[in-house]
Amino acid sequence: MSGHDDESGERQCLARRGALTEVNARIREAAGRLDADSLEPTWEFMCECGTPDCRTHVSLTLAAYEELRDADRPVLADGHDLGRGASARRKAREQREDAHALAAQAKLQARRARRLLRRGDP
Repeated sequence: MSGHDDESGERQCLARRGALTEVNARIREAAGRLDADSLEPTWEFMCECGTPDCRTHVSLTLAAYEELRDADRPVLADGHDLGRGASARRKAREQREDAHALAAQAKLQARRARRLLRRGDP
């Protein structure tokens, strides 16, 4: 398979994943309207792995679905994954976020150290 075919397949996978994410968001909205008084029933969401032939449903409570979304994680059936490209992008994003957090902590500590030095505190 050529690099062009790989890119095309990756784009199709991303488009499918985006569509499934949107479908799941609509399921969540409908579930919230229909079962506001229920004791956390499960709902059938679509696996967002993006594989063209995947039609797997994932049973989740609304709370479990919200936890995934709050953590910016996809709905995935057991044993399914996002593939190497998506996993690499997710890991890179997590590492960028970690780097930004560490940079902010370092900046704060440097300011604190300068302030302590000006005051003459050890």
